[in-house]
Amino acid sequence: MRALFRAKDLPALERLTHRNYELIRGELYEIVPPTVLHSETIAQIARLLLNWNDHARAGRVITEAGFRLERRPDTVRAPDRRIHCCRSDY
Repeated sequence: MRALFRAKDLPALERLTHRNYELIRGELYEIVPPTVLHSETIAQIARLLLNWNDHARAGRVITEAGFRLERRPDTVRAPDRRIHCCRSDY
């Protein structure tokens, strides 16, 4: 039986190992550092989303933040970019 990690374990683990992780149903997965091309592409997409959102005011454009998607066991994913569509958070 494997030990399952929790979302609240991630910050300390990342500080200790100097690596980034995601959790999928409590199992730890290391996130591979992106290439320069990947980073440039994500920056361009984020710029386009930000420009669009200036007019649409659909929510918040967020890049590379962790989001808890499930609990018990926890799933925490860090998408490259997303729009958080919740006008009350805008």
